[in-house]
Amino acid sequence: MREITQTKDLDRIIELAKHVRDNEKPNALLEAVSEYDFYQFYLMRDNEMIEFSYTVADGVYYFLNKVNLTNKGHDFLDTFEDKNDYENIKKFAKDKGKRLADLPLDIAFKIGTKWLENQMGI
Repeated sequence: MREITQTKDLDRIIELAKHVRDNEKPNALLEAVSEYDFYQFYLMRDNEMIEFSYTVADGVYYFLNKVNLTNKGHDFLDTFEDKNDYENIKKFAKDKGKRLADLPLDIAFKIGTKWLENQMGI
């Protein structure tokens, strides 16, 4: 079980975004989301990657309502879901003296986009 913190977890954000895209219908209801995962969803929402409203039960479990991945959320997954690309993006950031997971989410996304643009010759 993960310790409950307000810590960004880029790997978990990618997993949760994939779950929503691959397993949930539009305007989905996600039940009994842990505090840890809720914080990751909150970060995605704050970065306009996902939309939802929520309620809390027993101060521990979050119920997310009307969950939808936004276009930016789909672009985020297009950038990070391929494991080889993700590893190369992390290396790209490291070569610049930064650890990708320690960067603000929007900056990590921009770095990933820049790496993909470089790969495509754009």
